[in-house]
Amino acid sequence: MSSVQPTSGQGSSTEKSELTRHLDSIARAIFIIWIGIAMLVAISWGWFLVGLGILILAAQLARSQMNIKIEGSVRRTPMARERGRR
Repeated sequence: MSSVQPTSGQGSSTEKSELTRHLDSIARAIFIIWIGIAMLVAISWGWFLVGLGILILAAQLARSQMNIKIEGSVRRTPMARERGRR
């Protein structure tokens, strides 16, 4: 049997959801590691938050590079924008 691959290059929704779960798992693991490093080295809250911000930005950048919907982004259609103005 031969399998048929999607021709659009976008991948199927199950592939994207699996990739999203994998990416989220990696981000959570790095977050836990960052907490451990911060506790062992006893860095200040400011540097901890800077590192956390970098982690969040890196995860969102990876999502955008893989064409996965970025969390929190809402795309409104022109018609929805018009209804919101009323």
